[in-house]
Amino acid sequence: MAGHVGAVNSVAFGAAPGGRLLLATGSEDRTVRIWDPLAGVPVCPPLTGHTAGVSSVAFGLGSDGRLLVISGSDDRTVRIWDPLAGEAVTEPLTGHGGWVTSVAVGATSEGALLVISGAGDKTVRVWEPVTGASMLTLRRTSIVRSLAAAGLTVAVGDDEGVCVIELDEEAVRQNAPSSPPEHLEPAPGAARRGRHGSRGWLRS
Repeated sequence: MAGHVGAVNSVAFGAAPGGRLLLATGSEDRTVRIWDPLAGVPVCPPLTGHTAGVSSVAFGLGSDGRLLVISGSDDRTVRIWDPLAGEAVTEPLTGHGGWVTSVAVGATSEGALLVISGAGDKTVRVWEPVTGASMLTLRRTSIVRSLAAAGLTVAVGDDEGVCVIELDEEAVRQNAPSSPPEHLEPAPGAARRGRHGSRGWLRS
């Protein structure tokens, strides 16, 4: 599949309504592209707006059931796209002080989408995708290299190893501001518990 003019840093599969398989790719050429991977053709024009290379992409479902693509970039922002319409659905999510290395999607028990990002500023942020509000910032001791999420459980890969965090849903909900702040620390108990290697730990 030809189209990118720079290295491809991230790929992810998603399914459109009706089950149609889609592929998202993020590149050093600063674009996100959405493909029909079986036909090998793009399904919309390149998604543009990032001002530096795209480091990570992930699919998620909005609260209205709309398919979304999340992208993180070396420009320190996270963007949310409608891959079928070929456009951004929010303003860029800003707050990271370093390049965004990884993005993932989680969900509340009611199915509301949570956007999660890790960065070179040694933090993991949890975002509310509709308002773009940063609900939670978790500080690490080294650069966050990779993320994965399942519901309220977040796995973080960094220079210290792998850490699994279970987010406290009520604390996250109470910590959600109405507009994105410049900086936000987690509410007590928001990161409820987890495992680091064979040792349990608490973060509050």
